[in-house]
Amino acid sequence: MDCKPTNFLGRDDLVAAMTWLTHTEKKFHTSKCAEKDKVDYATNLLTRVAHYWWDIINSTLGEELASMLTWEKFKVGLRTLIHEFIWDSKYTTFRQVVDAARDSEIELRHQEQEKERVGNRETIG
Repeated sequence: MDCKPTNFLGRDDLVAAMTWLTHTEKKFHTSKCAEKDKVDYATNLLTRVAHYWWDIINSTLGEELASMLTWEKFKVGLRTLIHEFIWDSKYTTFRQVVDAARDSEIELRHQEQEKERVGNRETIG
């Protein structure tokens, strides 16, 4: 099985970010992705705001120290970034959060299905 989580779009959306993190961890577990490879792999999936956050971490720590960052510490840092967006959250009701979570799940499933279709076409062709 291949370790293929979806990209984190860097949206300023708490639910989408936490959904991405949960899906990524499930993929890592299922594919038995080595602990030492998780941060490196996940950082290549970051886009937009999340990518800029990682660039700042990389610049601040230096590439050598950043490369030694554990998956657990990476998650803490990413969750801190996500937490900052809570204060600016567009959700004012629990229903809005639930709807956003559902939409994020559908979007992630669609991305994963599209990756599988593309992969199957490449295998066949």
